[in-house]
Amino acid sequence: MKSWLTLFLIVFSLFISFGQSCLPNGITFSTQADIDAFANDYPDCEEILGNVSIDLANSADPISSFAGIQGITTINGNLNIINLNGGLGGLKTDLTGLENLTKIGGNFVVSMSFNNNFESFHGLQGLTSIGGQLQLIDSVIDDFSGLENLKSVGSLDIGMCFLNNFQGLASLDSIHG
Repeated sequence: MKSWLTLFLIVFSLFISFGQSCLPNGITFSTQADIDAFANDYPDCEEILGNVSIDLANSADPISSFAGIQGITTINGNLNIINLNGGLGGLKTDLTGLENLTKIGGNFVVSMSFNNNFESFHGLQGLTSIGGQLQLIDSVIDDFSGLENLKSVGSLDIGMCFLNNFQGLASLDSIHG
């Protein structure tokens, strides 16, 4: 009986030592305070099961750092970065702080509402796969710099953008759609 209890405790402690999955219903970040609170509210969360939205449509609180969500390695749902027009306040020009994100299971939608402050995808150097669509809408951006390690996407959709070239997508092996 003691051996079963010992085995159970070892397995349980190993389970606890690894990052946890969380938020099956997803999460929306609407302010810098929301992003900052994430690390305290979900300290062991590395894999978000639902969708993640960064949407500053109704916020005057500019994003200056993604450090509070830097522990996220996987988003099984969609990642939507939208309505940052004015929300960046000229402070945040890229996605630095998201370097640990390696996989998005659903769509990755970026709609900057023609925000001229957003310059690149830097900060997403760890991203290797997007299961759904990589969708770039209403954006002014030179290229895809920062996505140099992206190997596979479900499909690619670019609409209503000022885009100079596709630099940054050289490692893209497959577009499934």
